[in-house]
Amino acid sequence: MGYNAAEQSVIRGALTDRPNWRIEFRDVVASTQDVCKELARTDAGDHMALIASGQTAGRGTRGRDWSQSLHDDVSLSLVLDPRERYPDLLLPFLSAAATHGCVWGLVDEARIKWPNDVLVGERKIAGILIENHGPLWIAGFGINVNRTDFPPYLADHATSIAAVGEQRVERARVCASLLTNLADLLEAAEQGLHEETLDRYHRGLGLVGHEVAVETENEIVRGRLEDIGPDGVTVASRVIPVGLVAAIREL
Repeated sequence: MGYNAAEQSVIRGALTDRPNWRIEFRDVVASTQDVCKELARTDAGDHMALIASGQTAGRGTRGRDWSQSLHDDVSLSLVLDPRERYPDLLLPFLSAAATHGCVWGLVDEARIKWPNDVLVGERKIAGILIENHGPLWIAGFGINVNRTDFPPYLADHATSIAAVGEQRVERARVCASLLTNLADLLEAAEQGLHEETLDRYHRGLGLVGHEVAVETENEIVRGRLEDIGPDGVTVASRVIPVGLVAAIREL
């Protein structure tokens, strides 16, 4: 079943002091990204969140499928319109920092994996997909909340909040927490306070100041990770554009 009236009230309550936000609810859809894209062509504007009870054709980065358990997990897409208020390249860091903040509030071991996955140990608990459509960007968020029955091909690579904590949690409260984290960081970004996002991203990643291997398509650069942000990944005094970085591994 979809989000009931009480659950919708919990979620809307997270944004009561932010009238410029809009929330739309759906039951099960093929893809929240695609529904948002259609809405963006008509009446969707900045800060419109679409929340579905599940997806039957969700997708992740690089065209991969995103597998979810219907009615158990968080499926949310958000329409954003930066338009010179903050750099587009801040969005992956902001989205990851907000998602990590949401999950970390329930699972202390959560960490960010470059660029914007959230893991517990080596298992993925949340993923993000960011797509550009003209001046608008659509950020999709998938958080494994109460799912415990992963298919064999995911069993060793995925987990959920309930699986880690050994008890079910209210997905409406997880969704509300995600929206609160997103709204706080977006408000700071719109005021030019980009360091708040980057500081939280750095803490979630946990690799700044460590010896790492930065992998690109053509090479592996080893050294101390000095900084990371929209301007690039700085390792061993060399700045590598974020679009070229495929992976960052601690040595």
